[in-house]
Amino acid sequence: MKNVAIIIRGPAGVGKSTIANLLHNKIPNSANIDVDLIKRMISKDSSIIRTKIAHSVSLSLAKELINNHYNIIIEEVFRDNQYFDVRKVFVESDYKCVTFFLSASLETLIQRDSDRKTKTKGKETISNLNKEILPRKNEIVINTEKLSTEEIVHNIIEEIT
Repeated sequence: MKNVAIIIRGPAGVGKSTIANLLHNKIPNSANIDVDLIKRMISKDSSIIRTKIAHSVSLSLAKELINNHYNIIIEEVFRDNQYFDVRKVFVESDYKCVTFFLSASLETLIQRDSDRKTKTKGKETISNLNKEILPRKNEIVINTEKLSTEEIVHNIIEEIT
């Protein structure tokens, strides 16, 4: 079977990290690239250079994982240029690449953000990201309010197999 790359996108607070970690535990020979974790390794403060470095590191890591035939899960909000760069790496490497866009209502995203113990963004940032980060054509949209994490993971695994 062809190796798979799963890209998980969506606004902050939608459950990308939770779903990616659960997928990583269920998919054999998989690696989970959490771009936000790499950003936080660089700095706690948001900046353009921090984002640029984190994406560069993520792409390098993805290429190394591809060379070693790992299935790859990568998650972040992914704005256009970052998304197209990472998708291109997987497609050129002959990976089956499937993108999932996780969604939830703004009210839910704000509540989830305020419930976090770490990496909170605040109501204004959550609202702005929710307006800016939208699904693209050909992405599989999953509403994280309507399904349990187990159901979401099951649906993603069904889609990629």
